[in-house]
Amino acid sequence: MSKLNETWDDRYSLLKFPYLHYGVSVTGVDFDAGVDSGAAVIIATAAITVALPTASGGSAGGKGAAYYIKNGSAFVGNVTVTVPGIEKIDNAPGPLLLAQNEAALLVSDGSNWWILAHNP
Repeated sequence: MSKLNETWDDRYSLLKFPYLHYGVSVTGVDFDAGVDSGAAVIIATAAITVALPTASGGSAGGKGAAYYIKNGSAFVGNVTVTVPGIEKIDNAPGPLLLAQNEAALLVSDGSNWWILAHNP
């Protein structure tokens, strides 16, 4: 049941996760997600590397941080998503590669990054 003046964000607790309200970055150059901007949505227009911040905290990282990354160009080449140090993506070492038109939503559990959605 909806309450008067209640928003969709209120009902689904999205206000607890302010990263969902960050901007969108469209870029064709390597991108440090923790430093370059507050964008949680990154659309790549070239074969670039997106470096995620540490999953445990720090500049736009930490438990609950999320990034949506899309290889949104007509080019043939991968967008490479890297994590710092010994952190992993879905318990796998090494980078995540996104081919043309692929996208992935990555979320931190405070120790590593997890793919919550991926459209190959």
